[in-house]
Amino acid sequence: GISKAVGTEFLRDFKLLMTSNSGQIYFSHNTEDSAKSGDIFVKLVSEGKGYLSEGYKITVTDKIVIEAEKREGVIWALKTLLQIMSQSEDRSVPRGVIRDYPQYKVRGLMLDASVKFYDLTYIRGLVLEMSYYKLNDLQIKLSGDKFRLENTNSALTAADGSYTAAEFDELRTFAAN
Repeated sequence: GISKAVGTEFLRDFKLLMTSNSGQIYFSHNTEDSAKSGDIFVKLVSEGKGYLSEGYKITVTDKIVIEAEKREGVIWALKTLLQIMSQSEDRSVPRGVIRDYPQYKVRGLMLDASVKFYDLTYIRGLVLEMSYYKLNDLQIKLSGDKFRLENTNSALTAADGSYTAAEFDELRTFAAN
C-alpha cells in the first residue's frame, strides 16, 4: 500500500508552500465515492492501466483523485500537485485530467564531489530538489586525485573534507525514501 510517510512528506511540503492556513488537505482512506469536496483521494490500481511503475492519473473536480499502479507514481503525482499549486497565487488546482509517466526510466544528475567538497546538508537538499523535478538518480563522483570517502590510507583521503561510510549509507537511505 501507500505508506504514511508519503502523505506526511506531501503535507510537509504543502505547508511550506502555503503562506496561510486558509485551506485543509485530507487523505481519504475509504472509497472514492466517500471523498468530499476538497479531499485528495489516492488509490493504487491493478497493473495494466498503462501507468507502469512511475506513471499516474490525476482527476481534478471538486476533489482530487490520484490513480497509480505503484507508490512511485503516487509520489510523482503529489509532486505535480505541488508544482501546479506553486504556480497559482491562490494555490488552487484547475479542473481537468492529467495523465503522466516518464519517457525515460533514469532521469538524473551527477555531482562531482571529487573536485569540490559538498556538505551533506547541501546534498540532502539537492535530493529533495531532484524529487520535486522527478529526477530519480543521483550519481556522486567521490574520487579524482583524492578520495572523498574515508579511506584506511589517510594519505589518499582529501584533506578539505570527506564522508564516512556511515554518513554515506545514511545519505543513501535518505535518498531512497
